Amino acid sequence: MGRIKGEIEAGADGPNRVKAVTRCGMGPCQGRICSNPLTRIISEMTGSHPDNVGAFRIRPPLTPILLGEYATLHEGPP
Repeated sequence: MGRIKGEIEAGADGPNRVKAVTRCGMGPCQGRICSNPLTRIISEMTGSHPDNVGAFRIRPPLTPILLGEYATLHEGPP
């Protein structure tokens, strides 16, 4: 949290800028849990509306799946 606040104080004005330096949003959840709180923190610290702060860029894959599920997507002859 200290690194995140430090980056915002240094001028990071959006989640993607904070992510680039702190790796916030690059954990196992890929930003699904920390995205909204990060936007809120940036909004509160900068005085910007959350809509103006934005969110992480969405990058594929949008939803993780198990390899076993992927393997059964095409059920045909080998």
